[in-house]
Amino acid sequence: MLPDEYGHKSPGIVRRSPLAVTNRRTLVTAPQGSGIFRFMSLTGEMDPLEVLRVLTTRLYPNPPRAVPIDDAPPGFLAEETGFVTPGTAGLLEGDPRPRATLNGYALPPGTEKGSIVRVLGTLSPAGTLDAEGRSLPASPEGPVPPGSPQPPGDGEPGVWRVETGAALLPETWAVLPPGQAVLVGSERIRVGNLPLRGHGMTRTGRGRGEDAIAAPTRLPCGTRLDGRLRAFLLASGASTVVIRPAFPVAFGTVGDELADLGVPPDAECGRAAVQDLVALTVEETIRRAGLAPVPFGILRDSPEEVRTAVLRARERKVDVLILVGGMGEGVTDRTVESIERLEAEMILEGRLFDSGCGILYAKVPDLDLIALTGRPLLAAAELDLFVTPALLSRQGAAAWRWDWSRMRWPVDGGARMPKNTGEPRSWKVLPAALSTTATGEGAGGPRVRAWTPETWLLPLSAGQEGWAVLPPAGSGDPRDEPEAYFCPLPT
Repeated sequence: MLPDEYGHKSPGIVRRSPLAVTNRRTLVTAPQGSGIFRFMSLTGEMDPLEVLRVLTTRLYPNPPRAVPIDDAPPGFLAEETGFVTPGTAGLLEGDPRPRATLNGYALPPGTEKGSIVRVLGTLSPAGTLDAEGRSLPASPEGPVPPGSPQPPGDGEPGVWRVETGAALLPETWAVLPPGQAVLVGSERIRVGNLPLRGHGMTRTGRGRGEDAIAAPTRLPCGTRLDGRLRAFLLASGASTVVIRPAFPVAFGTVGDELADLGVPPDAECGRAAVQDLVALTVEETIRRAGLAPVPFGILRDSPEEVRTAVLRARERKVDVLILVGGMGEGVTDRTVESIERLEAEMILEGRLFDSGCGILYAKVPDLDLIALTGRPLLAAAELDLFVTPALLSRQGAAAWRWDWSRMRWPVDGGARMPKNTGEPRSWKVLPAALSTTATGEGAGGPRVRAWTPETWLLPLSAGQEGWAVLPPAGSGDPRDEPEAYFCPLPT
């Protein structure tokens, strides 16, 4: 940690100014020319809402890629995906033309990456009209009505701009997403990375009479691609889908006193070993996020061990490394010291909540590094509140799956937040459950019921359904109802 302009060590470090937020409880200092912004609350702790925002925006996602739906791994859609509902495809009886399942450009054979092509017009689902309002033939196998648009005969390549549900010309082999096309002039585009064959189009259509209409459906970016959705997309005729590929996450626990669960303490160490109650929690957190955990085991509390873990992670092409433990005060901040020796880019580092649990996020080449406190219940809180959202956000998951800052409810029962007496107060995190049978005035809706745990040395509190994140004291007006953010336990 670096001293600020008053000689005090700042508990929060952010290397880029857009990440430093100023509010009524936050003090921001920026030594001139340093390029390092430090934000810290008046109580010496970081704002957990700010930590959530940083971790979910600075773990950059992997580039999206198109994969066959048959072999697609679990993940989240990286772009809006459209499809035509089976049974209401809007095709005439006997019409074999495929339909577009997304907005984009219909690619004819021979199109290559980097090709500059002319946009011939637009095909829409309602009648499939071109830009001048002329209709396409009802069937590509029948006679072509006079005046119908056709590909140019001068040999110049051309593409059609298509909308979801539009009928495609028979020579179309894939639909290029708009983000893969660059305008290079009036009605001309440069083709970017080519999609897989069949991407963005149905295979065949089955009509239900002349009155059938197109029924395109859009799935927003961030939708989970699970078995149900894969089956539905395949039934609608889609063959490929664009997702962000999963990535491996390594983890290790740091501490000279730790021993694996079920392993008797080493008599030679001269003291009773502490069982590692956190490793299983970290592994389960990674699996629940749909990612592959890579265990590094127990690491000794030394800079050399942490450096070796970072090198192992890079050798194994791991994208994220999570270290738990070694986040004590002062000289016991061995994990922080070790990471600083690597000359990593320290995005944030400091204390959270009134319990003082530590958190660190840094970047080394080709690796995101997150370090957490080693106390089991607080480590579980940091995993659920910050690590799970970061891993889901990096995969492109929709924000409603991980953004607990949107869930704010009144506090249940007679619990009262401390009044603001002029002294700065801290954020709190406590085990909690949602109560629908609240007591007190205004009862009736969901309310957060939080309690002090029996001990912080176990990774779960009895009856726990989630975490209550309690903001600092408000105005002190007794009419102000106390509220808390609620983060449910991952399922």
